[in-house]
Amino acid sequence: MTDPDSKRTTSISSVFREPLPMTTIRTLSACRDCLTFGFTSRHPRNRFARSFAAALALIMVFSLLPIGTLQAQDRIFPADDATAIGKITSRTPDEIRIDVRGKEQVYPVAEVLKVVFDGEPRGLDRARDFVLQEQYDQAIDELKKINPAELNSDAVKEDFSFYVSYCRAKLGMLGKDDPAAAVPPLLRIIRNNPNTHHAHAINSTVGQLAALLGRDPTSFYAKLASARAASVRAEGAWLLGRYNLYAGQVAKARSAFETVTKLSDTSEKTQKYKRLCEVNLARCDIDKGNPLAVLDTLGKLATKYDSSEQELFAHLSNARGACYQKLGKPDQALVRFLQTDLMFFTAPQPHAEALSELSGLWKQAGEPSRAADARKRLQELYPSSQFAKQN
Repeated sequence: MTDPDSKRTTSISSVFREPLPMTTIRTLSACRDCLTFGFTSRHPRNRFARSFAAALALIMVFSLLPIGTLQAQDRIFPADDATAIGKITSRTPDEIRIDVRGKEQVYPVAEVLKVVFDGEPRGLDRARDFVLQEQYDQAIDELKKINPAELNSDAVKEDFSFYVSYCRAKLGMLGKDDPAAAVPPLLRIIRNNPNTHHAHAINSTVGQLAALLGRDPTSFYAKLASARAASVRAEGAWLLGRYNLYAGQVAKARSAFETVTKLSDTSEKTQKYKRLCEVNLARCDIDKGNPLAVLDTLGKLATKYDSSEQELFAHLSNARGACYQKLGKPDQALVRFLQTDLMFFTAPQPHAEALSELSGLWKQAGEPSRAADARKRLQELYPSSQFAKQN
């Protein structure tokens, strides 16, 4: 890993290892004269002479460098390390290799926040930053400003296509775009380059879109099981378990969730999926006939974990609601699903489930207008979800 200044120093020194032509010698001599003037002048009118002379000398020195020496380079931004600057030599679904001043460095894709390519438009990197903040509308706005015909390399073209399709997919999951429209371009990226570093993200995203559209996502999630990073394998198993749980395949769901809870990896991503699987493993036990024991487990998990984890607590509230429904306590079930609607609505799938349940529970509670409102919001926000189709 390095920084632009260290790379620049290496480039300059390499220039002066070669025999210098007469024009270069004359330029260096002029630099010397500038610096001599600046640092020896004592005239009151030349108070700025030193700064001016130094700046002029630097301009002359950099004019000696070969074209391209000072150009921007590829950059890798790891989540927990310094930025690596150099030339990317290979990309695979599991790792990215970069040459930094003649030394190859390897970064697991699962630990990289973003990759910036030499010569790409600035708007592409701004879009990446918005994606990292889950601000997909703003990312799309930045991407719309880019002319694909002006992109300078296959890697940049692929990245542009990925982020356009990925943002559309995420917006589709939120009911703001057509979720089916993002599938073909995402699959086209893998078909054109099976070794793209976006492969795992594409399989995860297409799988979620397939589930949303009522299709079997198993083949896409299964591809994540072969990933080198434990966090990616955990994501695939979690998504598969969630799909099976909503499909009523409780035994399959339990098996997938248990796979994740047994992982020893301590990375934050893996731990996030372990927490989600803990909650839903408890939910798998509702049909065993002891929902009170499940409520006790869920209560302990709610105390143990941080309620700022929106997705986790959305699933936790829904699981409690399902317990109360099993116990024949619709009023308390309504409170729990309403909690998801009011407090944890940023998690699309559990929010859609909560709205679906609320449309029936409000009606049962003698509140037809609220039932209609829940149903309307479900259809507007998540029109392609299985819950909207069931409602």
